[in-house]
Amino acid sequence: MPGTILIVDDDRAMQELVADVLSEAGYDVQTATQGSAALFLVGQATPDLIVLDITMPVMDGPTFARRLAARGVAVPILVITSATSAQVADEMGAAAC
Repeated sequence: MPGTILIVDDDRAMQELVADVLSEAGYDVQTATQGSAALFLVGQATPDLIVLDITMPVMDGPTFARRLAARGVAVPILVITSATSAQVADEMGAAAC
């Protein structure tokens, strides 16, 4: 079984595209449109990977990553964004960007 991936992105079209591709590859996919909703989902069940946008309303990607780390949850994060540089992903400790 490939595992569970949480997609956190406020762009519904991007979220749906990534979710469709990963679902077709056999992954169990969960989605959230902002960081606080994603933190709730992670509290329910820890995913194997988080695909995270950086720029979102309510709670952005870097804040989400800091709060996740503060909870002691270690999940690889793949950053997807068009709004900022890879340096922000590195500062967040992302596995890839």
